[in-house]
Amino acid sequence: QNNLDRTRSTLAQLTATLAAQETLVANAQRARDNAVVRAPFDGVVSERSVDPGQFVATGTPLMTVVDLAALEVEATAPVSYAPDLAPGLDVALTVEGFGDRVFEGKVERLSPVALEGSRMLPVYVALDNSSGELRGGMFATGRIVLEARADGLGIPAGALRRDGAGDYVLVVQDGTAQRRAVTIARSWDGGAVLEVSAGLVPGDIVVTEPLPELRPGDAVELLEAGQ
Repeated sequence: QNNLDRTRSTLAQLTATLAAQETLVANAQRARDNAVVRAPFDGVVSERSVDPGQFVATGTPLMTVVDLAALEVEATAPVSYAPDLAPGLDVALTVEGFGDRVFEGKVERLSPVALEGSRMLPVYVALDNSSGELRGGMFATGRIVLEARADGLGIPAGALRRDGAGDYVLVVQDGTAQRRAVTIARSWDGGAVLEVSAGLVPGDIVVTEPLPELRPGDAVELLEAGQ
């Protein structure tokens, strides 16, 4: 009986020792795992606050990681457009350094208040950057598409002429400039483009430059681009 009791006591001690060792192993594994810093998302290090080998205290910022796959453009729009603005509207953006290339975005959210003293409303635009071409901090300008007309005909504002009979444009037909009366429905892009509701059909060749010396009936010769 005594031998059995001693054996049971030894077993209990060994079991306790094993549990303690398993706890030490688990703590060591946890410490090893904590030695590797993992970001909660895929991204790029934009700023490093410490150097390799440097001792840091708990809570010390190590680095800043940014996700460049989806960017947010901080912009402003006149408060006069506030009634027409809403999340989901298309935005055409041009970015400094990319010339005339247009990047497509969407209005993500609007500030509930305008900037004090500026009459401008902060607008935040979501921009896909899965290609990784764009960088944070770049400057961009854009246009919010408040309304679009797929079947509309537009002419540059400089193409419109006026005389005593009303609005007209010069259309090149049969080698001459011919007067064509037009009806303007509305203007777009701050007045730079005029929507024509009557007087033109797709395919008409319109003189888009003012050219005050060109009159209806004058001969016109069309040249290929570059000539």
